[in-house]
Amino acid sequence: MIFLLFIVSFLTPDPSQIQVQENIYEVGLYQPFQQIETQTKELEFWSNKLIAAPNQFAFKQQMAQVNESLFSLTANIKYLKASEKILSELSQEEIPGKASILRSLAKNYISQHRFQEALVTLEKALSNGQKRKDTKLMLIDVYEELGMENEQKKLLDEFAPVRDFNYLIRLAKWEDGHGRLDRTIDLMNEAEAIAKAGNQKARLSWIYSNLGDYYGHAGQIEQATASYKKALTINPADWYSAKGLAWIAYANQRNPKQALNILNLLDKTVSDPGIKMLKAEILEFQGSTKNAERLNQEIVKQVTASEYGAMYHHFLIHHYAANHSTINKALRLAQKEINARPVPAAYDLLAYVYYIQRDFTKARSISKNHILNQTFEPGLLLNQVYYFQNKDLPFLKDIKEEIIAAEFELGPLTFQRYKCFINS
Repeated sequence: MIFLLFIVSFLTPDPSQIQVQENIYEVGLYQPFQQIETQTKELEFWSNKLIAAPNQFAFKQQMAQVNESLFSLTANIKYLKASEKILSELSQEEIPGKASILRSLAKNYISQHRFQEALVTLEKALSNGQKRKDTKLMLIDVYEELGMENEQKKLLDEFAPVRDFNYLIRLAKWEDGHGRLDRTIDLMNEAEAIAKAGNQKARLSWIYSNLGDYYGHAGQIEQATASYKKALTINPADWYSAKGLAWIAYANQRNPKQALNILNLLDKTVSDPGIKMLKAEILEFQGSTKNAERLNQEIVKQVTASEYGAMYHHFLIHHYAANHSTINKALRLAQKEINARPVPAAYDLLAYVYYIQRDFTKARSISKNHILNQTFEPGLLLNQVYYFQNKDLPFLKDIKEEIIAAEFELGPLTFQRYKCFINS
Protein backbone atom coordinates (compact mmCIF):
# COMPACT_ATOMS: atom_id res chain seq x y z
CA MET A 1 0.00 0.00 0.00
CA ILE A 2 1.32 3.44 -0.95
CA PHE A 3 0.73 6.09 1.70
CA LEU A 4 -0.10 9.50 0.23
CA LEU A 5 1.56 12.47 1.85
CA PHE A 6 1.01 16.16 1.34
CA ILE A 7 4.28 18.08 1.61
CA VAL A 8 4.82 21.78 1.06
CA SER A 9 6.05 22.69 -2.41
CA PHE A 10 9.67 23.38 -1.51
CA LEU A 11 9.99 19.79 -0.22
CA THR A 12 8.39 18.19 -3.28
CA PRO A 13 10.89 15.83 -4.90
CA ASP A 14 11.93 15.96 -8.51
CA PRO A 15 10.76 13.07 -10.77
CA SER A 16 13.97 11.11 -10.17
CA GLN A 17 13.06 10.91 -6.46
CA ILE A 18 9.56 9.51 -6.89
CA GLN A 19 10.63 5.85 -6.72
CA VAL A 20 12.67 6.61 -3.61
CA GLN A 21 9.59 8.09 -1.97
CA GLU A 22 7.38 5.17 -2.96
CA ASN A 23 9.76 2.68 -1.39
CA ILE A 24 9.96 4.47 1.93
CA TYR A 25 6.21 5.07 2.05
CA GLU A 26 5.58 1.41 1.40
CA VAL A 27 7.72 0.44 4.36
CA GLY A 28 6.91 3.11 6.86
CA LEU A 29 5.59 6.58 6.11
CA TYR A 30 8.66 8.52 7.20
CA GLN A 31 7.65 12.19 7.26
CA PRO A 32 9.76 14.26 9.65
CA PHE A 33 9.34 17.67 8.08
CA GLN A 34 6.45 18.99 10.16
CA GLN A 35 8.04 17.99 13.47
CA ILE A 36 11.42 19.44 12.51
CA GLU A 37 9.80 22.70 11.40
CA THR A 38 7.75 22.94 14.60
CA GLN A 39 10.76 22.35 16.85
CA THR A 40 12.91 24.78 14.85
CA LYS A 41 10.30 27.48 15.41
CA GLU A 42 10.18 26.55 19.10
CA LEU A 43 13.93 26.99 19.34
CA GLU A 44 13.69 30.44 17.77
CA PHE A 45 10.85 31.38 20.12
CA TRP A 46 12.73 30.45 23.29
CA SER A 47 15.96 31.98 22.00
CA ASN A 48 14.19 35.31 21.63
CA LYS A 49 12.62 34.96 25.08
CA LEU A 50 16.04 34.30 26.56
CA ILE A 51 17.57 37.30 24.83
CA ALA A 52 14.87 39.46 26.41
CA ALA A 53 15.30 37.88 29.86
CA PRO A 54 18.73 36.16 30.00
CA ASN A 55 18.48 35.14 33.66
CA GLN A 56 15.23 33.19 33.39
CA PHE A 57 16.23 29.61 34.16
CA ALA A 58 12.80 28.35 32.98
CA PHE A 59 13.55 29.71 29.50
CA LYS A 60 16.94 27.98 29.57
CA GLN A 61 15.28 24.70 30.48
CA GLN A 62 12.93 25.04 27.54
CA MET A 63 15.86 25.79 25.25
CA ALA A 64 17.67 22.67 26.44
CA GLN A 65 14.56 20.56 25.93
CA VAL A 66 13.93 21.83 22.39
CA ASN A 67 17.57 21.21 21.45
CA GLU A 68 17.23 17.64 22.73
CA SER A 69 14.08 17.21 20.63
CA LEU A 70 15.86 18.47 17.52
CA PHE A 71 18.74 16.08 18.19
CA SER A 72 16.25 13.23 18.46
CA LEU A 73 14.70 14.23 15.13
CA THR A 74 17.89 14.94 13.17
CA ALA A 75 20.81 13.35 15.09
CA ASN A 76 22.65 16.63 14.51
CA ILE A 77 25.32 16.76 17.20
CA LYS A 78 25.15 20.56 17.46
CA TYR A 79 21.77 20.30 19.16
CA LEU A 80 23.00 17.79 21.71
CA LYS A 81 26.03 19.93 22.55
CA ALA A 82 23.89 23.08 22.80
CA SER A 83 21.60 21.31 25.25
CA GLU A 84 24.59 20.08 27.26
CA LYS A 85 25.98 23.61 27.56
CA ILE A 86 22.69 24.97 28.92
CA LEU A 87 22.11 22.07 31.31
CA SER A 88 25.69 22.19 32.58
CA GLU A 89 25.29 25.89 33.41
CA LEU A 90 21.93 25.28 35.12
CA SER A 91 23.38 22.41 37.15
CA GLN A 92 25.78 24.86 38.81
CA GLU A 93 22.95 27.05 40.05
CA GLU A 94 20.80 26.63 43.14
CA ILE A 95 17.38 26.48 41.53
CA PRO A 96 14.14 24.59 42.12
CA GLY A 97 14.04 21.13 40.53
CA LYS A 98 17.82 20.74 40.63
CA ALA A 99 17.59 16.93 40.49
CA SER A 100 15.54 17.14 37.30
CA ILE A 101 18.25 19.29 35.70
CA LEU A 102 20.89 16.78 36.76
CA ARG A 103 18.89 13.89 35.31
CA SER A 104 18.50 15.77 32.02
CA LEU A 105 22.26 16.41 31.97
CA ALA A 106 22.94 12.74 32.70
CA LYS A 107 20.62 11.75 29.83
CA ASN A 108 22.60 14.06 27.58
CA TYR A 109 25.86 12.45 28.69
CA ILE A 110 24.41 9.01 28.00
CA SER A 111 23.59 10.09 24.45
CA GLN A 112 27.24 11.12 24.10
CA HIS A 113 28.47 7.80 25.58
CA ARG A 114 29.97 9.71 28.51
CA PHE A 115 28.75 7.11 30.97
CA GLN A 116 31.19 7.84 33.79
CA GLU A 117 30.08 11.48 33.84
CA ALA A 118 26.46 10.38 33.71
CA LEU A 119 27.07 8.20 36.78
CA VAL A 120 28.61 11.06 38.77
CA THR A 121 25.78 13.38 37.75
CA LEU A 122 23.08 10.88 38.76
CA GLU A 123 24.76 10.31 42.11
CA LYS A 124 24.49 14.06 42.68
CA ALA A 125 20.81 13.93 41.72
CA LEU A 126 20.25 11.05 44.12
CA SER A 127 21.80 12.97 47.01
CA ASN A 128 19.51 15.89 46.15
CA GLY A 129 16.58 13.73 47.22
CA GLN A 130 13.99 14.88 44.66
CA LYS A 131 12.19 12.09 42.78
CA ARG A 132 14.73 9.47 43.76
CA LYS A 133 12.81 6.78 41.87
CA ASP A 134 13.38 8.57 38.54
CA THR A 135 17.08 8.91 39.34
CA LYS A 136 17.41 5.24 40.29
CA LEU A 137 15.75 4.16 37.04
CA MET A 138 18.38 6.10 35.11
CA LEU A 139 21.11 4.62 37.29
CA ILE A 140 19.99 1.16 36.15
CA ASP A 141 20.69 2.24 32.57
CA VAL A 142 24.12 3.63 33.39
CA TYR A 143 25.10 0.63 35.51
CA GLU A 144 24.34 -1.58 32.52
CA GLU A 145 26.47 0.52 30.17
CA LEU A 146 29.38 0.40 32.61
CA GLY A 147 29.10 -3.32 33.26
CA MET A 148 28.17 -2.80 36.93
CA GLU A 149 25.91 -5.85 37.05
CA ASN A 150 25.67 -6.19 40.83
CA GLU A 151 24.53 -2.59 41.25
CA GLN A 152 22.14 -2.92 38.30
CA LYS A 153 20.55 -6.11 39.66
CA LYS A 154 20.20 -4.63 43.15
CA LEU A 155 18.18 -1.69 41.81
CA LEU A 156 16.10 -3.94 39.55
CA ASP A 157 15.22 -6.08 42.55
CA GLU A 158 14.28 -2.94 44.46
CA PHE A 159 11.71 -2.08 41.78
CA ALA A 160 10.52 -5.67 41.23
CA PRO A 161 7.37 -5.62 43.40
CA VAL A 162 5.80 -2.93 41.16
CA ARG A 163 5.69 -4.14 37.57
CA ASP A 164 5.30 -0.74 35.93
CA PHE A 165 6.41 0.32 32.46
CA ASN A 166 9.80 1.71 33.46
CA TYR A 167 10.71 -1.40 35.40
CA LEU A 168 9.59 -3.82 32.70
CA ILE A 169 11.58 -2.24 29.88
CA ARG A 170 14.73 -2.29 32.00
CA LEU A 171 14.18 -5.87 33.10
CA ALA A 172 13.69 -6.74 29.42
CA LYS A 173 17.10 -5.27 28.60
CA TRP A 174 18.66 -7.20 31.49
CA GLU A 175 17.19 -10.45 30.19
CA ASP A 176 18.44 -9.70 26.66
CA GLY A 177 21.92 -9.08 28.00
CA HIS A 178 21.82 -12.53 29.59
CA GLY A 179 20.73 -14.31 26.43
CA ARG A 180 17.06 -14.76 27.29
CA LEU A 181 15.55 -13.10 24.24
CA ASP A 182 12.16 -14.84 24.48
CA ARG A 183 11.77 -13.50 28.01
CA THR A 184 12.79 -10.04 26.78
CA ILE A 185 10.05 -10.01 24.15
CA ASP A 186 7.45 -11.20 26.68
CA LEU A 187 8.38 -8.34 29.03
CA MET A 188 8.24 -5.79 26.23
CA ASN A 189 4.79 -7.03 25.27
CA GLU A 190 3.75 -6.62 28.90
CA ALA A 191 5.05 -3.03 28.83
CA GLU A 192 3.21 -2.47 25.56
CA ALA A 193 -0.07 -3.50 27.20
CA ILE A 194 0.49 -0.92 29.95
CA ALA A 195 1.21 1.84 27.41
CA LYS A 196 -1.86 0.86 25.37
CA ALA A 197 -4.11 0.94 28.42
CA GLY A 198 -2.96 4.49 29.15
CA ASN A 199 -2.99 5.55 25.49
CA GLN A 200 0.64 6.63 25.91
CA LYS A 201 1.66 7.19 22.30
CA ALA A 202 5.27 8.20 22.91
CA ARG A 203 5.85 5.06 24.95
CA LEU A 204 4.12 2.89 22.37
CA SER A 205 6.28 4.31 19.60
CA TRP A 206 9.40 3.58 21.67
CA ILE A 207 8.19 0.05 22.48
CA TYR A 208 7.47 -0.81 18.83
CA SER A 209 10.81 0.56 17.66
CA ASN A 210 12.67 -1.55 20.22
CA LEU A 211 10.49 -4.58 19.62
CA GLY A 212 11.49 -4.29 15.97
CA ASP A 213 15.10 -4.78 17.06
CA TYR A 214 14.32 -7.66 19.41
CA TYR A 215 12.16 -9.50 16.89
CA GLY A 216 14.93 -9.07 14.34
CA HIS A 217 17.48 -10.54 16.75
CA ALA A 218 15.11 -13.47 17.28
CA GLY A 219 14.80 -14.04 13.52
CA GLN A 220 11.10 -13.12 13.55
CA ILE A 221 11.32 -10.79 10.56
CA GLU A 222 7.60 -10.38 9.87
CA GLN A 223 7.03 -9.26 13.45
CA ALA A 224 10.03 -6.95 13.26
CA THR A 225 8.70 -5.33 10.09
CA ALA A 226 5.25 -4.89 11.60
CA SER A 227 6.72 -3.35 14.77
CA TYR A 228 8.80 -0.79 12.89
CA LYS A 229 5.75 0.16 10.81
CA LYS A 230 3.66 0.59 13.97
CA ALA A 231 6.34 2.85 15.43
CA LEU A 232 6.35 4.99 12.29
CA THR A 233 2.56 5.15 12.18
CA ILE A 234 2.60 6.70 15.64
CA ASN A 235 5.69 8.84 15.03
CA PRO A 236 6.34 9.55 11.32
CA ALA A 237 9.67 11.20 12.25
CA ASP A 238 11.10 8.00 13.73
CA TRP A 239 14.16 7.67 11.51
CA TYR A 240 15.54 4.82 13.64
CA SER A 241 12.60 2.56 12.72
CA ALA A 242 12.91 3.54 9.06
CA LYS A 243 16.57 2.56 9.28
CA GLY A 244 15.45 -0.76 10.77
CA LEU A 245 13.29 -1.34 7.71
CA ALA A 246 16.27 -0.54 5.49
CA TRP A 247 18.23 -3.24 7.32
CA ILE A 248 15.42 -5.74 6.69
CA ALA A 249 15.43 -4.87 2.97
CA TYR A 250 19.18 -5.47 2.87
CA ALA A 251 19.70 -8.35 5.29
CA ASN A 252 16.52 -10.36 4.83
CA GLN A 253 15.11 -9.48 1.42
CA ARG A 254 18.58 -9.13 -0.15
CA ASN A 255 17.33 -5.97 -1.80
CA PRO A 256 20.23 -3.51 -1.40
CA LYS A 257 18.70 -1.08 -3.90
CA GLN A 258 15.58 -0.60 -1.78
CA ALA A 259 17.67 -0.37 1.38
CA LEU A 260 19.82 2.37 -0.16
CA ASN A 261 16.71 4.23 -1.36
CA ILE A 262 15.47 4.37 2.23
CA LEU A 263 18.86 5.40 3.63
CA ASN A 264 19.33 8.08 0.97
CA LEU A 265 16.00 9.60 1.93
CA LEU A 266 16.93 9.52 5.62
CA ASP A 267 20.25 11.13 4.78
CA LYS A 268 18.40 14.27 3.68
CA THR A 269 17.24 15.11 7.21
CA VAL A 270 19.30 12.92 9.57
CA SER A 271 22.99 13.40 10.40
CA ASP A 272 23.48 10.07 12.19
CA PRO A 273 26.83 8.55 11.10
CA GLY A 274 25.27 5.10 11.46
CA ILE A 275 23.20 5.73 8.34
CA LYS A 276 26.35 6.35 6.29
CA MET A 277 28.00 3.31 7.90
CA LEU A 278 25.15 1.09 6.74
CA LYS A 279 25.23 2.66 3.28
CA ALA A 280 28.96 1.94 3.05
CA GLU A 281 28.40 -1.67 4.06
CA ILE A 282 25.70 -2.14 1.44
CA LEU A 283 27.86 -0.53 -1.25
CA GLU A 284 30.69 -2.89 -0.38
CA PHE A 285 28.28 -5.83 -0.49
CA GLN A 286 27.30 -4.70 -3.99
CA GLY A 287 30.96 -4.63 -5.02
CA SER A 288 31.14 -0.84 -5.16
CA THR A 289 34.32 -0.77 -3.08
CA LYS A 290 35.57 2.67 -4.15
CA ASN A 291 32.26 4.35 -3.31
CA ALA A 292 32.17 2.54 0.03
CA GLU A 293 35.68 3.73 0.87
CA ARG A 294 34.81 7.29 -0.18
CA LEU A 295 31.83 7.19 2.16
CA ASN A 296 33.95 5.76 4.99
CA GLN A 297 36.33 8.70 4.62
CA GLU A 298 33.36 11.06 4.98
CA ILE A 299 32.37 9.24 8.17
CA VAL A 300 35.89 9.53 9.58
CA LYS A 301 35.88 13.27 8.91
CA GLN A 302 32.49 13.61 10.61
CA VAL A 303 33.10 11.53 13.74
CA THR A 304 36.60 12.84 14.47
CA ALA A 305 35.12 16.30 15.01
CA SER A 306 35.61 17.28 18.65
CA GLU A 307 31.85 17.41 19.29
CA TYR A 308 31.57 13.65 18.90
CA GLY A 309 34.11 12.81 21.59
CA ALA A 310 34.20 9.04 22.08
CA MET A 311 30.80 8.34 20.52
CA TYR A 312 32.23 6.54 17.48
CA HIS A 313 35.46 5.10 18.80
CA HIS A 314 34.28 1.63 17.73
CA PHE A 315 34.16 2.75 14.09
CA LEU A 316 37.48 4.59 14.28
CA ILE A 317 39.25 1.66 15.93
CA HIS A 318 38.27 -0.65 13.09
CA HIS A 319 39.15 2.01 10.54
CA TYR A 320 42.58 2.78 12.03
CA ALA A 321 43.36 -0.91 12.59
CA ALA A 322 42.99 -1.57 8.87
CA ASN A 323 46.09 0.49 8.10
CA HIS A 324 49.57 -0.28 9.45
CA SER A 325 50.40 3.42 9.75
CA THR A 326 47.45 4.12 12.05
CA ILE A 327 47.16 0.89 14.01
CA ASN A 328 48.79 2.44 17.09
CA LYS A 329 46.00 5.03 17.10
CA ALA A 330 43.53 2.14 17.14
CA LEU A 331 45.38 0.58 20.07
CA ARG A 332 45.29 3.81 22.10
CA LEU A 333 41.58 4.34 21.43
CA ALA A 334 40.78 0.74 22.42
CA GLN A 335 42.61 1.15 25.71
CA LYS A 336 40.70 4.40 26.32
CA GLU A 337 37.43 2.56 25.75
CA ILE A 338 38.30 -0.05 28.37
CA ASN A 339 39.26 2.64 30.89
CA ALA A 340 35.95 4.42 30.31
CA ARG A 341 33.75 1.37 30.04
CA PRO A 342 35.19 -2.05 31.03
CA VAL A 343 32.57 -4.23 29.30
CA PRO A 344 33.02 -7.16 26.85
CA ALA A 345 32.41 -4.92 23.81
CA ALA A 346 35.27 -2.61 24.86
CA TYR A 347 37.65 -5.48 25.55
CA ASP A 348 36.76 -6.94 22.18
CA LEU A 349 37.96 -3.77 20.48
CA LEU A 350 41.37 -4.22 22.07
CA ALA A 351 41.42 -7.92 21.21
CA TYR A 352 40.51 -7.03 17.63
CA VAL A 353 43.49 -4.69 17.29
CA TYR A 354 45.83 -7.40 18.58
CA TYR A 355 44.23 -9.85 16.15
CA ILE A 356 44.91 -7.50 13.24
CA GLN A 357 48.51 -7.26 14.47
CA ARG A 358 48.55 -11.07 14.42
CA ASP A 359 49.23 -11.16 18.14
CA PHE A 360 46.79 -14.02 18.64
CA THR A 361 48.12 -14.80 22.12
CA LYS A 362 47.04 -11.41 23.48
CA ALA A 363 43.73 -11.48 21.59
CA ARG A 364 42.90 -14.92 23.00
CA SER A 365 43.94 -13.95 26.51
CA ILE A 366 41.60 -10.95 26.47
CA SER A 367 38.85 -13.13 25.04
CA LYS A 368 39.17 -15.79 27.73
CA ASN A 369 39.30 -13.28 30.59
CA HIS A 370 36.80 -10.64 29.50
CA ILE A 371 34.59 -11.80 26.61
CA LEU A 372 33.83 -15.52 26.49
CA ASN A 373 30.81 -16.54 28.60
CA GLN A 374 30.17 -12.85 29.33
CA THR A 375 28.23 -11.82 26.22
CA PHE A 376 25.60 -13.14 23.81
CA GLU A 377 26.24 -10.47 21.17
CA PRO A 378 26.65 -12.27 17.79
CA GLY A 379 29.18 -9.77 16.47
CA LEU A 380 31.40 -10.29 19.50
CA LEU A 381 31.00 -14.06 19.34
CA LEU A 382 31.98 -13.99 15.68
CA ASN A 383 35.25 -12.27 16.53
CA GLN A 384 36.16 -15.07 18.91
CA VAL A 385 36.13 -17.50 15.97
CA TYR A 386 38.68 -15.27 14.25
CA TYR A 387 40.86 -14.92 17.35
CA PHE A 388 41.08 -18.66 17.92
CA GLN A 389 41.36 -19.41 14.19
CA ASN A 390 40.39 -23.00 13.37
CA LYS A 391 41.42 -24.51 16.67
CA ASP A 392 39.37 -27.52 17.77
CA LEU A 393 37.97 -26.04 20.96
CA PRO A 394 34.62 -27.14 22.48
CA PHE A 395 33.24 -23.62 22.91
CA LEU A 396 33.84 -22.73 19.25
CA LYS A 397 31.23 -25.26 18.16
CA ASP A 398 28.58 -23.56 20.28
CA ILE A 399 29.69 -20.12 19.08
CA LYS A 400 29.47 -21.18 15.45
CA GLU A 401 25.92 -22.42 15.97
CA GLU A 402 25.01 -19.06 17.52
CA ILE A 403 26.54 -17.24 14.55
CA ILE A 404 24.64 -19.30 11.98
CA ALA A 405 21.40 -18.54 13.84
CA ALA A 406 22.27 -14.82 13.78
CA GLU A 407 22.79 -14.49 10.02
CA PHE A 408 20.14 -11.78 9.72
CA GLU A 409 21.50 -9.79 12.66
CA LEU A 410 25.07 -9.95 11.36
CA GLY A 411 24.10 -9.03 7.82
CA PRO A 412 25.03 -10.47 4.41
CA LEU A 413 28.49 -8.89 4.12
CA THR A 414 29.67 -9.98 7.56
CA PHE A 415 28.19 -13.45 7.19
CA GLN A 416 29.75 -13.83 3.74
CA ARG A 417 33.18 -13.00 5.18
CA TYR A 418 32.62 -15.48 8.00
CA LYS A 419 31.77 -18.30 5.59
CA CYS A 420 34.87 -17.53 3.51
CA PHE A 421 37.02 -17.60 6.66
CA ILE A 422 35.81 -20.95 8.01
CA ASN A 423 35.99 -22.54 4.55
CA SER A 424 39.51 -21.29 3.84
